[in-house]
Amino acid sequence: MDTTPRCDDGIKNGAETDVDCGGGACRACTTGQGCAAPTDCESGFCEPNVKQCIAPGAETDCLDGIDNNGDGLADCQDPTCAALTGCVPSGPGGSQIGVVQASCPPGFGPATKINDGFQDTTCGGCTCATTPMCSTRVSLQGSAGCGGINQVLTPTGLATGGPVGCTAADGRGYVQFYVFPPDTVGRNCAVGGTVTRADPDFTTKTAFCPVQVTSATCGTNEVCAPKPPAQAQSMCVTLPGSVSCPSGYQASAPKTYYAGASRGACGTCPASCDAAPSRYCSYAHGYVFTCSGCSGASYDHDENECANISATPTAILSVSSAFAAAGADDCNVNQPATTPSTLIGQSTVCCR
Repeated sequence: MDTTPRCDDGIKNGAETDVDCGGGACRACTTGQGCAAPTDCESGFCEPNVKQCIAPGAETDCLDGIDNNGDGLADCQDPTCAALTGCVPSGPGGSQIGVVQASCPPGFGPATKINDGFQDTTCGGCTCATTPMCSTRVSLQGSAGCGGINQVLTPTGLATGGPVGCTAADGRGYVQFYVFPPDTVGRNCAVGGTVTRADPDFTTKTAFCPVQVTSATCGTNEVCAPKPPAQAQSMCVTLPGSVSCPSGYQASAPKTYYAGASRGACGTCPASCDAAPSRYCSYAHGYVFTCSGCSGASYDHDENECANISATPTAILSVSSAFAAAGADDCNVNQPATTPSTLIGQSTVCCR
């Protein structure tokens, strides 16, 4: 798909100053369309503040305080400026007039970022690693039906699953073995992780764009200023702090904004994990191998089962056990303390 800018594609692109006009390569723009220089306009006149083409004989600058067309009227007094400028109340001391808009239109700026809908964050990142421990016992028995004399072998070591270790059963002459349900020995919980916290954020992010140029061609306590663009609701005034709206800017309730927020501090991870119910061992499994080293043919059974071994083996006994699936009885840890973030740069915006 060809995306090369053209002078007949119905969109403002390339060097154009308005849709399919201006910029040198396309036709000149008509009155009311955007411009950057007089050559962009059919009339040869480009108003320098709001960057719009104006008709011949109109004020050539609607904010310079001068009668440019010799009709005895300047700026907001001249009807030829009525579409571009208007009289608005001047802001009280320490305030600016302008528009609230994400990006500043011609005649307004530079943008001051303002935010609303504060969303703080909390501290986290601490973990509690669980090392559970189980022990399983096996009884080798010497007569049918799992009766007779028991020889209890407790494997060396503790584990969460897999072989707990091998124990020699050589020369014992037993032909059956019995795996006891595993015993819960306990668990070891250790605090770990790194304290983390995301930056606070805002749900509404926009900007205040102050008027760049005004003139004193209006009444008392008024200034001549560019008219807000269509996408801006109205002309507004911004004042530092939380204050009431001044006269002339009370069409709606005052709106509070902030320049940003300073992220609050975090505490440290606790020294130990929270107490929690002990977990339990869920199964056991035993193996009797017919050759040494935990290898070769094997006889294996779960707990409460007997295995008949056809001949007295030269055997190695291996046992495994495991915890139940993870659940609410795992180790727990409190997250670090959270100090609230601090809002900075409060301002009040009031609109007409």
